[in-house]
Amino acid sequence: MKNGKADSFDDDTKVLTSSSDVKACPFPFNCFNKLTQVSNDATGMIFMQCAIHIAALTNYFYAIGLLYLAQKASDEKCDDAQYNDENCSKIWGFEPVSIVTLVWTISGFAGALFLPYIGALFDHTRYRWEIGAILSTVIVKIIQAAQIYTTQSTWLVMTMLEAVNGFLFQIVCLCRTAYMTEIEHEMPFENFSKINTTMQISGLSNALIMMIIIVAVGYKWEFKDQHVAQFSQSIGAVMMAIYFYLAWYFAGRREAARMVPEHESLATAGFKQVIRTWKGLIKFYRRSLAMFLIGAIFSSAAFGGLLIVLVTYLKVSILLDSKQIGIIIIILTVCSIPGSILGHWLASKFSPLTALKISIALTIGLTALIPPFLQEKMFLEVCISAIGLGINQGLNNVLISLVFSVIVPKNQAAELGGFFTYCIVVFSWVLPLAATLLIEYGNLKW
Repeated sequence: MKNGKADSFDDDTKVLTSSSDVKACPFPFNCFNKLTQVSNDATGMIFMQCAIHIAALTNYFYAIGLLYLAQKASDEKCDDAQYNDENCSKIWGFEPVSIVTLVWTISGFAGALFLPYIGALFDHTRYRWEIGAILSTVIVKIIQAAQIYTTQSTWLVMTMLEAVNGFLFQIVCLCRTAYMTEIEHEMPFENFSKINTTMQISGLSNALIMMIIIVAVGYKWEFKDQHVAQFSQSIGAVMMAIYFYLAWYFAGRREAARMVPEHESLATAGFKQVIRTWKGLIKFYRRSLAMFLIGAIFSSAAFGGLLIVLVTYLKVSILLDSKQIGIIIIILTVCSIPGSILGHWLASKFSPLTALKISIALTIGLTALIPPFLQEKMFLEVCISAIGLGINQGLNNVLISLVFSVIVPKNQAAELGGFFTYCIVVFSWVLPLAATLLIEYGNLKW
């Protein structure tokens, strides 16, 4: 890599033109050299994917710890004679367990509002690398490190900090998507497919190893949910610091991809681009790509919020502890692998669109039939259900990406790739909000 420019392939020979500039991992991280790729940017994104998987994992354990502390705070408040009334369990006017789902609602809604502006910063300025590196540092050194000290006296402040963490996490994911879109156009499809596979396997395997360690330590020392949350944040902060450092060590700086259109400002360019893209899709691809993206918005919102709401549901309604929920998340993650394989088989056997319809039907059936039959402390039954949900999640993730790659116009893949990412997160706040309303006014089981 020279002058901060990405490695690229020659159009005729399909050979990496700057292979001599490919970096090795710095000391003392030489053990990760097996993950280095033919492009420095690609290597950086593999390490970033590992950090993102670990960040998502630690957030689930942390949410369980917050639920434990919120319920404990509510019980102590009701025991106090000063607050001994029918509303004593309320915190800020909400049930204590609603606080966690409300946090995810706020961070998801903030992402839907501000990601177009962040995307414009990535496209129209040269500060993509700086923004990504700074926010990664904030997540690890300030937020993640501070959350290690979550206690009964600090949990409410840390909960608000978690909303900020969720929003910054979305920006880092958008930054990764921007790099991956460029990497895809710099090399042959076969090379990109190999890199993408390596990235997914690396992120998934790191998350699985960490989950097993957290659950095993929790059982060994009989940690309460609060202590499991603190331990997960501790080990997560260390691993994320390593992976984010390596990610930005390899990732190259970028110049502005294009200038801000005339008569537009940077503050509005991203929003106007979203509107223009939607108008173009409705005009030229009304019955194909536009309809698919509308469906992807809602299905991705459902799957994206599934684990967030599932953690709350298992803790509050099924009364499982953090170690049991950790085992269930491991099952979901492992079973998504055969689900991905099944997705490729169904797509080749029928068609990607038909396979996606099958996946949607399975999703509706599983989510409608499983919850009514689950009762308190049914750990084994939940584990069996997690097998089906994990397979279907892997199936859905593969098929949505596959259908998009098939129907998107080739000359618009880069532009619509970022738009597709935005569509996936735009309604990510809906399911946590629905869970909050059900906790307050109904039954979370439904």
